[in-house]
Amino acid sequence: MSIRSTVLLKCSLAEFRERVSAMYPRAALQEGLEDFCRHLLNAQEYFDCDLRGPVPRNTEKTGRFHIEGKVFYKHNKERVVVELLEMLDQKDEDVIPYYATAEGKDSFTGLLNKKACTEYVTDTLAADEDIHYLAMIDIDNFKNINDTHGHMFGDQVIARVASIINSTLNGRGIAGRFGGDEFFIFTSWIATETQLRAVLTSIRKRVQNTFEDQGCKVTLSIGVSRAPADGSTYQDLFRKADKCLYLAKNKGKNRYVIYEEDKHGNLEEDERSFRHTMDPLEKAEYLSGTVADMSLRLFAEGAKPMEEILDQLRTAFEIDGVRIYRSGQQKPLYISGDYTLVPDMYSFVAQDELAGQLNHPHYLIASHVGNLEGVNRKLYETLKDSKVKGLLCFCFPDRTGSNLYFFYEVFNHRPPFPESDKNALLTISKIMAGIL
Repeated sequence: MSIRSTVLLKCSLAEFRERVSAMYPRAALQEGLEDFCRHLLNAQEYFDCDLRGPVPRNTEKTGRFHIEGKVFYKHNKERVVVELLEMLDQKDEDVIPYYATAEGKDSFTGLLNKKACTEYVTDTLAADEDIHYLAMIDIDNFKNINDTHGHMFGDQVIARVASIINSTLNGRGIAGRFGGDEFFIFTSWIATETQLRAVLTSIRKRVQNTFEDQGCKVTLSIGVSRAPADGSTYQDLFRKADKCLYLAKNKGKNRYVIYEEDKHGNLEEDERSFRHTMDPLEKAEYLSGTVADMSLRLFAEGAKPMEEILDQLRTAFEIDGVRIYRSGQQKPLYISGDYTLVPDMYSFVAQDELAGQLNHPHYLIASHVGNLEGVNRKLYETLKDSKVKGLLCFCFPDRTGSNLYFFYEVFNHRPPFPESDKNALLTISKIMAGIL
C-alpha cells in the first residue's frame, strides 16, 4: 500500500500459490491467482499484466492491480523475477474483455477458449438483437483416430480442423475450441440459413477431403441453434446446439442438425429420453461439459444463478430433488424438486452427525435407501417417509469453515449413479461450496 508497508517474501512459486490459496479460498479468485503465477513462470525479459484480487486488509472487497515484472540473471545464470504490483484506481480502470487478451486463446490452436467464447457470446447478445448462429462441432470417432494413427496424428487433425473452421468462417464470427476434439462457432454477418448451410457444408467437405489421401476418414458432427429465435442467452443457445450435436451423432454422424422446435420437439422436455440413446462415453462427456458450463457461470456470477443451476442439475443427471444445507441451520439454503414431504435433516446436520457416517471424507452413497437401514435407522426412516428411494450426499466446508451438505435424491426410480455421475456431482458440489 505504501513504501512503509511493503512486505518482502522469499519462497518458491509453489509455496506462494499455496499460501495465497489458503488466505483467499474463494474459487472466483483462484483463476486470477493461476494467471498471475503463469505470468511469473513463463516470464521472459519483461512482462506486464493485470490481476483482480482481494484488497489488503479488506478481503471482502476485490480490486484491480497492474503488475510489471523484469527478469534478472544471477552470476550462476539462475533466473530471478522481480515485479512491482500497483493497485489501480477503479474509476481509471480500463477493462479489457477476456476474449481480447492472450489468455483468452487456446494455446494449441490459437482459437478462443471456452471461457472467452462464453463471454463474447454473452456480451454480443446483450448488445444487439441481430440474427446469430451458435454451432457446436465434434470430430467423429476421434478416440479411434488416436488409437489407430497415434496421438501425434490426432494432434495434427485437431490443428488442421481448427484452421479449416477459422479460414472458412473468414471473419464472419468467432471460432473457438472447447477442449479435446470439440469446437465452437458463433456467427456475425450471416443472416440466412442458406448462408449458414453453405459455410457448414464447406467446413465438412474440406475436413473430409484433407485426410482422405492419408488413409484416414475424418468427419464432423455439428449442432446449431439460432438467436434470438431459439433463445436470448448463451445458456439457452448452447443447450439446444449441444443437444442437436448429439442428435447428429445418433443419426449416423457426418452431418449437421439445425434446431427447429416444430421438427425436433421440445428438447428441454425430451432431454431424459434423449440421453438414454447416448453411448455411455458420449453421455459422460456430455455431463462433464454440462458441469463445466455450470462452473464457469458460478465463477462469473457467484450464487446468483444457484436456483437455476440446481434445476439444470436435476434435468441433466435425472435427479428428482436437490437440497443444500449448512450445518447448524434447520432449513435448507436451497431446494429444488417436487418433494411429497421434504425430509427433516436438521438433526443430522445440526451437529454434523452425518459427517461421521460418510463412506468417504466428502460423500455418502446410498443407491437405495434400504442400504441405510443398518447404518442409520433414523435417517433411513426419515428418507423412506418422504418417498426418497436413493441419494448421494456430499459434504464440503464453505468459506467460513462450516460444513455444507448437498443431497441429490430420486423418488420415482432407483438410480444407477455410475462413477462418471458421482465424480461430476462431487466436482460441482465442491465448486458450489466455494461460492457459498
